[in-house]
Amino acid sequence: HGKIIVASVDENLKGAGHVYALDGKDGAILWSYPVRNSIKNSITIDSNIVFAQDAQGLLYAIDIETGKLCWEKQLPVNGLPALIDGLVAGEGVVYAGSGKGLCAFEARTGKLLWKNEEWGQGEGTTSTLTLGNNLLVVGAQWNALYCNDTQTGKKLWAASDNGLRNRGASPAMHGALLYLISDKSFFILEAATGKVIVRKPLPYNVDVTSTPLLTDKEIIFGSAQKGMIALDRETLEEKWTCPVGDALIYTCPYSRKPSATIETSAVWAGDTVYVAASDGTVYGIDKENGKVVWKYAVGAPVFGSVALSGNALVVTDFGGNVYLFGK
Repeated sequence: HGKIIVASVDENLKGAGHVYALDGKDGAILWSYPVRNSIKNSITIDSNIVFAQDAQGLLYAIDIETGKLCWEKQLPVNGLPALIDGLVAGEGVVYAGSGKGLCAFEARTGKLLWKNEEWGQGEGTTSTLTLGNNLLVVGAQWNALYCNDTQTGKKLWAASDNGLRNRGASPAMHGALLYLISDKSFFILEAATGKVIVRKPLPYNVDVTSTPLLTDKEIIFGSAQKGMIALDRETLEEKWTCPVGDALIYTCPYSRKPSATIETSAVWAGDTVYVAASDGTVYGIDKENGKVVWKYAVGAPVFGSVALSGNALVVTDFGGNVYLFGK
């Protein structure tokens, strides 16, 4: 489409929250759609429709070409804590909400396909829904990591032991496995059963929202105080760490100076992984040795993951700016 779609927060309920479409060439605003409350996490696109959920549980379906509302739903979530989860869509279905407000809708029509009845909403949960293999993997902070069948909505498993209940990050699904960080550990789980295959204790706090990136040789994720971490994909031994600057805003529980925090997930292109940090800088890191090969200071913390599209890198910062970098 040549568009960049972003969403904004409105912490004072002054009507400032919007979903925006920007022209990928020059950043001009093509359309904006006003939302009732802050959009705190990932938005998604399916069937040429942009989907976003706001903090009070309103789900918006917006036509990507015109910016007009296709449909909206009030998700049956609790009023508090606020809905700060990210949603997901695929194959004509959008999955949104949390707990007993977790629902699947037909993307084009908004028709309710199923509603979760088997587990409740947690505290404010910063994870994004993970979709694959007819499985929907969902976190509920302080409760568990859950998996529901995408066809029926039935709960297939819950995993809460070994620190998995204390988890703001989202898992990455690769084949039959889930890769995630939680409670000072790196985990590999069997996606169909929730069985823990690997739990590797780490010597640093990973209570961040970073989803592990799997490259050909590495598993790469952010941390609360040690910047970027890479494990060898075969041995799971630490391959390198890449420190970043001190966070401009402290977002990790119980963190204080020095906190080289990365809340976001990395992306991979060629020999370089790109990531944005809470120190207000975007980094290009050599994936073999962890050395910084490129960086750009935007001056405000970045809490949304960078996006790659062709030769372009898109970054949004906490100051409300959108950046496009060419490779």
